[in-house]
Parts: sequence; C-alpha cells; structure tokens
Amino acid sequence: MRIERVNSNKIRIFISKEDLREWNVDFNSVTGNTPAAQNMFWSMMERAEREVDFHAEGSQLIVEAVASNIDGFIMQVTKVSDEEAGANAARREKIKNNNYRIRRKVKFSNGSANYIYKFNNFDDLVEATKQISPRFLGQSKLYKFGGEFFLHITLGENEPGVAIDNTLIEYGRKIMYHAISDGFLSEYADVLIENSAVEALANNF
Repeated sequence: MRIERVNSNKIRIFISKEDLREWNVDFNSVTGNTPAAQNMFWSMMERAEREVDFHAEGSQLIVEAVASNIDGFIMQVTKVSDEEAGANAARREKIKNNNYRIRRKVKFSNGSANYIYKFNNFDDLVEATKQISPRFLGQSKLYKFGGEFFLHITLGENEPGVAIDNTLIEYGRKIMYHAISDGFLSEYADVLIENSAVEALANNF
C-alpha cells in the first residue's frame, strides 16, 4: 500500500491485491459499506495522518475507487471544505428551473444494495444510463455537486449487478462508502432528479 498526497485536501492510496487479501476484502466489499471495508478505510486514514499529515476526522469526504490495470485499485479521498459545501447549498435554490430537473419523492431502502457513481460530464452520464436502462429495474437518483454528477442507484432483486457496475465504471467512477457519500450529497448537493433518474436520462436525452 502506498499513500500519495495530492494537495491539502486530496490523497491517493494505491492498494494492491496483497493488501486486499491481508484485510480479507475484495473490490466489491470495499466499494460497499461492510464492516471489514470500514475498518480497512479508517486504518488507512490513520496511516495517511501519520505518513502524509492528512487529517480526515470530522471532515466531509468523497471517496472514489478506480480500478488499476496493473494490480489492485486506486482510492482517491477528497475533503470537501465547509466553504465549498456551504456555497453549493446556497446555490441549490437557483437551479430549480434547470431543463433536466425532475422533482419527485423517493425513499431508498436501508436493506438494499446502494451504490454511487461520479461522472465528470453530462454526456458520459447520459450514455451510461442508455447502456444500463434496458436491464436496470431498481431505483435511482441524480445529484450535482461541484460541477460533477453523482448517480445513486439501488439495485432491485435478481438484477445483473456486475454487468451494470461494469458499464457504469466505463463512463464514470465508483464512489466508496455510500453511507458517508450519500449523507453528504443529501445535505449539500443539488438534487437534479429525485426518482427514476436512469430512465429519465436514457429516455429524454
């Protein structure tokens, strides 16, 4: 495992297959919210504090997982400043008339498989939803924060989760630790599509 400090608010952690075996986790459990994954994550944050002076405790975090072609994967951890979060919350009311905003109410089941994917641009997001729409039966919600798009999906029973996941990470990045990320997005991000985001994007763009 190697930790690299990008700047005062961001680090990259290079995690090998040997590291995963040591913690008895795999990529799917790391990008979920399992107790083993949480233990691994906070252990790495303690190491990051010691090695590169990166303090995560008490901060709002966005944690991304990027598969590596060589070995294992790369975890990117970004601290979101209070100023940025507050400014984005203040802008929330200004985008109510956005031409792709759809306002409906949705609740996600705590027992369902929840995942979040980040997309740097709208075109990639739309193309990804077009690819998965024919076989996606679950719930979905779209946020926007800091100029980027975050798609939160809840998989239904008997869905081809691996195939859907593989398609989405071709166009975007998988966000780790849904409990942290979704809580942050719910509080600070702009909700663009509150229900059936996959279907709305695939059918209207």
